[in-house]
Amino acid sequence: MFQIPLKHIQTDLSENPRVPNLTTNPLNSSYKLKDFYKDKTILLTGTTGFIGKVLLEAVLRKLSGFKKLYILVRPKQKSGFSLMERVNNEIIGSKCFARWKNENPDWQEVVSRIVPVAGDLVKEGLALSEEDRMMIIEDCQIVINIAASVDFNSRLDQAIEINIDGALRMQQLAKDCKNIECYTHMSTCYVNSDKKGYIEEKIYDVTFDVEQHINHLKTLSVEDIEKQTPDILGNFPNTYTFTKSMGERLLKKHRGSLPMLIIRPSIVGSSYKEPYPGWVDNISAAGAIVFFCGLGIIRDGIGNINVVGDLIPVDYVVNATLVGTAYQANKDSLIVHNSGTSGSANPILWGVFVKSIERYFTSYPYEQQVNPPHGRFHPNKRQYEFWYFLRSKIPEKFFEALSKITFSKNMQKNVSKLKKVNQKGKMVSYLLAHFTCNEWIFDQPILKQFQESLSFEDQEQFYTDPSDIVWKHYVYLYCYGMQTFVLKQRGVPIPDQDFDNLIAKRRVRTYFDDILWATNRGKIGVTRSYKEAINTIVNSPSVIKAVYEYISTAKFKNYSEEEAYKKATDQAKEFAQEICSKIGKGYVKSAAWASHKILKRVYDKIIVDMKDLKKIKELQETSKNPILLMPTRKSYTDMLLIGYIFFANEMDQPFFSTPIQYMEIKLLNRIFRHCGSFYVREDEQNILYKAILREYFSLLMSDKKTISVSMEETREKSGMQVKANINVLESVLSSFFEGKTRDIDIIPMTINYDRILEGETFPYELVGEQKVKESLSRFVASARYIGTPFGKACVNFGSKISLKEYVENMGIQQHQVINLSDIEQNEVIKSLTRTIHECNSELSVIMSTAPLASVLLQNRKGISQENLSKSLEYVYEELSARNAVFAEKSTLNGDLSSSMTLLGEFVKKKRDVFEPMVSPKVDYKNILMLAYYKNSLVHIFLKEMIIGVSFLGFGKDTIKLSGVSKERVWNKVQFLSKMLDGVFVQDSIKITDYDDFEKTLKLMEERKILYLEDDLMKYETPHNGQNGLLFLCSLIWPFIDTFWLTMVYIYTLFPENHVTKEKVLSKIQWFAESLYEDNIVLHYESCSFDIITKALEYFKSKGIIIIEEREGEGLCYCLDPVYRVDEESLQNIFEEITFYKKLSLIKFTNLKTDIQKTMLGDFPMMSNI
Repeated sequence: MFQIPLKHIQTDLSENPRVPNLTTNPLNSSYKLKDFYKDKTILLTGTTGFIGKVLLEAVLRKLSGFKKLYILVRPKQKSGFSLMERVNNEIIGSKCFARWKNENPDWQEVVSRIVPVAGDLVKEGLALSEEDRMMIIEDCQIVINIAASVDFNSRLDQAIEINIDGALRMQQLAKDCKNIECYTHMSTCYVNSDKKGYIEEKIYDVTFDVEQHINHLKTLSVEDIEKQTPDILGNFPNTYTFTKSMGERLLKKHRGSLPMLIIRPSIVGSSYKEPYPGWVDNISAAGAIVFFCGLGIIRDGIGNINVVGDLIPVDYVVNATLVGTAYQANKDSLIVHNSGTSGSANPILWGVFVKSIERYFTSYPYEQQVNPPHGRFHPNKRQYEFWYFLRSKIPEKFFEALSKITFSKNMQKNVSKLKKVNQKGKMVSYLLAHFTCNEWIFDQPILKQFQESLSFEDQEQFYTDPSDIVWKHYVYLYCYGMQTFVLKQRGVPIPDQDFDNLIAKRRVRTYFDDILWATNRGKIGVTRSYKEAINTIVNSPSVIKAVYEYISTAKFKNYSEEEAYKKATDQAKEFAQEICSKIGKGYVKSAAWASHKILKRVYDKIIVDMKDLKKIKELQETSKNPILLMPTRKSYTDMLLIGYIFFANEMDQPFFSTPIQYMEIKLLNRIFRHCGSFYVREDEQNILYKAILREYFSLLMSDKKTISVSMEETREKSGMQVKANINVLESVLSSFFEGKTRDIDIIPMTINYDRILEGETFPYELVGEQKVKESLSRFVASARYIGTPFGKACVNFGSKISLKEYVENMGIQQHQVINLSDIEQNEVIKSLTRTIHECNSELSVIMSTAPLASVLLQNRKGISQENLSKSLEYVYEELSARNAVFAEKSTLNGDLSSSMTLLGEFVKKKRDVFEPMVSPKVDYKNILMLAYYKNSLVHIFLKEMIIGVSFLGFGKDTIKLSGVSKERVWNKVQFLSKMLDGVFVQDSIKITDYDDFEKTLKLMEERKILYLEDDLMKYETPHNGQNGLLFLCSLIWPFIDTFWLTMVYIYTLFPENHVTKEKVLSKIQWFAESLYEDNIVLHYESCSFDIITKALEYFKSKGIIIIEEREGEGLCYCLDPVYRVDEESLQNIFEEITFYKKLSLIKFTNLKTDIQKTMLGDFPMMSNI
């Protein structure tokens, strides 16, 4: 490595004759680039090449105001196509132009201004007809020459023909143009690759006459050229860089007064942003490394990992070309611009490049992969040859000998392929060695002038500054582009910038690598010993006070004070021993090793937002406050994932609030405790237990620990967020309200899964079967799922919430906190839970299984594969239109394929038709699981769902023909919103007022779900075959069915108008299943205990049902006395709910008698209920 001379850093651009004065430039903050190119006639060459295509696409998409665009096209003998047909087929037909066509409905009009011209750079006069030449001379104002031979091994005389003579012929044509404003020639930064170190934006002088030298070379025979080429090249690595270098000098010599720009790209790679992230259509230069390393062909290469690799995305080169051309227009001068990244503040090392390639292809391997992607650079050829022989040639020789011994023709073919693979890898390594072993810093002071010449809008659109490139992300995009656009591999997701696949980071080369990894990392932090924690808690003033309160209860009335105190303190110690964690470094490291082994077998990817994770790591290192992680509660693997993520990133291990059920798992309960778990009885009301739990939380808070506590009452068995457990949160936050902790840094957190690990048990719990008891045998039995595809897990962290600042924003100052009453504390906690619910809603991402499940449930009788793809595409479009965040940017085909694999056991296929697998009764669980995945996207559409079903309730004919007034729909929306209020915990997804209602209507009109005509809402059948209104209704109908059937049961089937509290859920659920089997209720997921519970809570809150004590039966649900008499009011409520129900099959005149007749007629056994 070398130091850049200080004098170069301090160069004053205003005194540099190479850099024009900005004040003379036509572009300024109010003058836009498209104005410069408007009505201009432009000539482009090289548009069949990689850079040329992207340049042409940028002109067509961003500078379409040009008058005419000439494209030089090499004529082909007997092609059978006109020049324009060839342009359309070979250039405009490329995927490169698809975005432009999609965004511009008038693209054909723009293409009509393209004029292809037959010409050849290696022929005299460019092989132009006289007519074409005169046309160009008369019209053309801008000439941009990109055409070149980029073949490093091209024969010298052939390289001279195109890279020198061709460039000079183009220059002469530009000079002949009557209205020429600029001639732009594309060269390469490596015209100075015979030098090393710092390279300025200038053409360096040489000691010989370049023109005379080139003319001499032209006189040599092919044989002499081939013999003398190494001597002729000297320090140049190949004929390409040599001829480009000589060409620049001759262009300078023959410039005359022609305004001229030379653009020198360094190593041009795939696009960063445009036309698509990762766009590439060839395998050259750095692309060869991406291609061959990813395939596992290049396992060893020649290069220095600590050397700057000067990569530049193609879209940056194209933008610099277009900006620089306008910048240099009409100036009698020549300027040179080094379009690279080594001279910027943001270079990339070859080591980062190769490591990122390896990481990417570990997660997303090529379908044609030969070996695992592991590339290793060696700084000299001697080391390279040693490792190449050891890792490539020896296996090749071994298999070759084996094939001769066995006489296996198949093996002999494979050996032949292996030889070709090794030869190709070696050739690429030597071809690029000069560039991967040496380092240049290409100065680029003019780049700042380019940027300052642009308006603010153009600086965004024609970005040229490489300092904003995130290199790891760019390399991932390059790899993605190679797979998607070059190899046409389908289903590859577009990499996100801030997300990382945690599993891919840990690539195992030997069995012991994971053990070494776990041994050498992991951060536990200083913790109190188990005994110290217990003694501190038991002897704390708050626990001692609780002991005395405890012994004053009736439980101890038969004991002496001394005996009661001893028993109470013993009980306190037992509680403390049960709760406290006993974290140990050895256990944590062993668990991390085991976690990695398990997780990489279960999940394809663990996607983590590394940007936000780093913020938490900084908080752990710098904050004086404890950190409280508040994750959603999806699966038992949540805790495993969080611990693994923190361990893998060298962060302090969190302490986990763990449900007491885990204590029942022998052996594992000990491991969990030693890895940071502390066991909590979430609904325990014992005053002594609560005091000890509060004191333990206070202890962790005072030690500034990171604590993970889910605020939700239960796991999200229905796929949606559930309400918070206020009791647990009171204990967690007690140290703050008691003034022991000044502040707590709260981090909302979501964990989302493509497929939930508990998928086998959730459905049974939802329909009332007893929860399976946790045990070691059950844990061991779950090992059968290792290796079963579960897709992705995605972990997102929210922004920090300072509890101190939060209460201050509620108008409560720090000194007032300790004086808050229990009721006031409770209000603060409830407000906080609402905020965290909102944060988690924003953090929630759409997993690939959710859209597929929603489509399958909308089409329960089956859907063809073609229509499934179309419907799925529609759902993705609608989600994107509402700014839904996907776990991973992917292709539709890829998501359909992967999610169908994950949901395969819930779906059956008959020929080309997919449908939920629900024929026998035992398969009803499949519906519940599909509903679970579907419900994870319901919050995105909730407002529209409520409006849509309220609108459709008026009848299809009405909404099509006459329409419905907004006021009438608004009345229905208000009722339904209140009814479903308890089902969805996030406030932001609910319709708050009429303005919000109208805003949502406008969105629905934009999405062509309905249309507005003055004050009327109307509907028309969509032309694209995708019924957005029915899709929205299909998402909400199951919830409405639950409330409807609960209402039916409450009034008509309560024996003697009451039922015990313990039995009410199971009775309603049984009743719901019966209605489903008779097609009165159309959605089996309406039988879910979770939603039935919410329906009962709603009817209780409305005073329709009450809970009262019945002698001999205990607490019972029964109708409120008012409604036992006032049947008309009850029937009105029933009819209101029925209004929203899908396909109401039964019309009731008198609620009670008609329903009883219908139900007893269909189900005679009900008379015995």
